[in-house]
This record gives sequence, C-alpha cells and structure tokens, in this order.
Amino acid sequence: MKIVKGKHRASALGLVKFIAAVAIVYFHTLMGASRHFSSLYLLVELFFFITGYYTFKHFQDKIKDLHSDSVEVKSLKALKYTGKKVLSLAPYILIAIAMYYVTLLIPVINDGWHAIFDVVKGLPFDLLLLNTQAGVTNWPMWFVSAMIIVMPSFCLLCQGKNKYCLFVFSSLICLIYYFNFFQWPYNQGAFYIAPLIRAFIGMSMGINIYIVSEWLKGIQMDGNQKVFLQVCEICALVLSFIFMYSRYDSSNVLIFRPLTFLSFFAYLCIFMSGQTIASRISSPTMDFLEKISIVVFMIHIPLLNLALILGINLNFGGAAAIMCGSVMISIIVFCIVKCAAGRVIKVSH
Repeated sequence: MKIVKGKHRASALGLVKFIAAVAIVYFHTLMGASRHFSSLYLLVELFFFITGYYTFKHFQDKIKDLHSDSVEVKSLKALKYTGKKVLSLAPYILIAIAMYYVTLLIPVINDGWHAIFDVVKGLPFDLLLLNTQAGVTNWPMWFVSAMIIVMPSFCLLCQGKNKYCLFVFSSLICLIYYFNFFQWPYNQGAFYIAPLIRAFIGMSMGINIYIVSEWLKGIQMDGNQKVFLQVCEICALVLSFIFMYSRYDSSNVLIFRPLTFLSFFAYLCIFMSGQTIASRISSPTMDFLEKISIVVFMIHIPLLNLALILGINLNFGGAAAIMCGSVMISIIVFCIVKCAAGRVIKVSH
C-alpha cells in the first residue's frame, strides 16, 4: 500500500465496496428477520451511487467531443457503454445463474417435472437480465437487471451539455424519492417498475456526487483542512453503518434511513474530491477485493440455498461461514474467469 498522486484506482473505495458486499451477504442470512443491522439492504444504494458517479464521470471526461454529437450518435454511445458493462459481467452472471438453479433443483429433482418446471421457468428471464420484469425469481441478480435496463437512458442523460442543469433536476428528484417514497418493503420490491426507479434515481445521485466532489476538488486547502476533511470522510462512513444498525421496522427507521443516504453522499463527495489521504491510497490487495465484490454479491445466494438444504443453522457462526465461503468461492470464480479470458486472448493472437 502506498500514497500516490495523479490518476490511480480508488483502492480505499474498493475496500469499502468489498465490505459492503460482505455486509449484504450477512443481511441475506437474516432471512427477512427484523434484527439489528437488518437495514444493511441500504448498501445497495451505495453501489448505485458509485456506478452513477463513474458513468457520469466517463461521459463528462469526453464532453468536448460530445457537444457536436447528434442524439442518434449519443444514443449509440450509450448502448455501446452498456454493452461493454454487460460483457464485463457476463461470465460471472452465467456462473451465478448456473449455481443458483443447481441449488434450487437439488431439493425438487425427484418431485416430477412440474416441480422442476416451477424452478426453471425463471431461467430465460435471468439469462436475458429481465428477471425484474418477469416477477418470477427474487434474488440479487435483480440489481444487475435493473442497472442494465436503465443504463442506456442514464448514459444518454449523462451526455447532456449542461451538467449544472442536470444537477438541479437530479437533486430535486433524489430528495423527493429518498425522503418521501423510498420505503421497505412495499415501494422497494425486486419486481417491475420499483427496481427500475430505484436504479435510475440511485445512479442519478452519482451526478450530484460528481458535481459536489468537483467543487471540493477546486478548493485550495492547507494540511490542517485536509486532515479535518479526512476525519469527516471517516466519520461519514462510520455513521452510515451506525445508522444501519437499526431494524428495518424500527420506529426510528424513517429517520435513520435518510441519514444513511446522507452519510453515503457525504462520504463519496469527500472521497471523490481527491483531497484526502484515503483517496490517494494505492493497494493491489484492495483493488483485488474490489474486483471480487460484485462476484460475492452475485454468488452468495446459491451458497445460502445450499446451507438451507444442508440444514445449517444461520446463527452468527452459520452467517460467518456463508460470508467466508462466498469470499473464497468468489476468488476461485474470479481467477478461473481471468485465466480463461487470458487463454482466449492468447489464442486470438
């Protein structure tokens, strides 16, 4: 680990993404029970915020080239960007789907074709990343489905000429949504329009984070001010987990939920400004953990299904085993995919 200047991978953020992915695994081991940290599902919004930020940044870095583009050209660029995102995730999506359906079929394999059909009927929609619209299977792949479905529209929005105009409207939309309509579980289901709205507005928050972080980046700060900003960054991150300690049906959840979003927002704005030490950390280990975080997110439900089949008690020990198993399997899957991709590249050359 070292402190570097200039462009580099946001290693510390990668570590946060990995911790968030593992925390979501723990949330699913609660099996819907209202216990402490049953509000960890809010970490999904953190992933949407980060995705929105980097997507908007990608197009803003090329904004001079976009000014002369027609709507048709911008739409094509939006589709190409989405296509690249799908291709980068495709191997992990296919492996996760295969693992998921195997664990669903094990308990019913001897129950006849009707039972088998009830399991596999959602497979075409999962493969097409349309499971959010089919209303058949409810598992973390809904996140990828919703993100990919709304991404072309979001990418087209990111190519607007006036970023401050986007900031004005996205700020208003995010405030209305997160303080008025974001509810659990009724307005936040994994099916139909709810996940699409959740994904689009979550990614739109990335626009706000980009604008505020760029403003912070332009401020000249001395050493003491940067130390203070670093403290604020750490506090915002820690506070977000403290706010998620509440149960999702707690009487105070209506207060803690928006405070969690504000903490996410503050943390990302400060970190993305590049004014803190944490934002300048470069660590291959943290970078690797970031790369497997999305794999952990995708493949942990099959492991949870397997634990239920084996009758493993999902107490703290069982939950810890699921979390550790998800990380280990994700490392194996990631290495297999990378090795296979490397061989394909060699053969093509």
